[in-house]
Amino acid sequence: MAITIDPATFVISIPQSFLTLVSGILWDLDVNAFRLALKEITASEFGIPLLDTHKHNTEVVLSGVTYARSVEIINGYTVTFQNTGSPYTVQASGANHNIADVTNYTSNVSIIIGNSAGLITVAGGGASTTEILDMIVEAGIDFQAVLQVLLAVAAGKTSIAATTVTFRDQADTKDRVTATMLGSERTAIVLDPD
Repeated sequence: MAITIDPATFVISIPQSFLTLVSGILWDLDVNAFRLALKEITASEFGIPLLDTHKHNTEVVLSGVTYARSVEIINGYTVTFQNTGSPYTVQASGANHNIADVTNYTSNVSIIIGNSAGLITVAGGGASTTEILDMIVEAGIDFQAVLQVLLAVAAGKTSIAATTVTFRDQADTKDRVTATMLGSERTAIVLDPD
């Protein structure tokens, strides 16, 4: 299925097949590919009479650093991700954007925004999803591990036993985070992102 635009409601629909599966319930939306798909629709016979769907600022090189593009959905358009009947998470990558601001949250989809005032394009041509997921965030923990831990804490099953709180992975097969608590204070943390 392809991205569609409803000219009566100004809803841009993104099918799950347009996204790239990262792992489990985590999918990636390439914001530049999304922009190009919108551009293709609005250049077609169907799309020519439509109001512009977005503003785009391309990558720019300043002092030898390539800063990322930005995409802004405009003119009252909203975005809806396909309702598959099961919750899933979309990480938007490759550009700063306002997609989370214009999304209709009616389809059990959550969004990892990924915007950054200093977002740069790695290696001048954009980093692949694999390169991004392998980037070290802190103390040997890569970005994929950070996402797994955050997803467990934000949306995983929890259990509490005495002073220990555990957060499960999405498949409910392992403890991603085990925290020893003293009141509301975490006194020890064990992470298992792999």
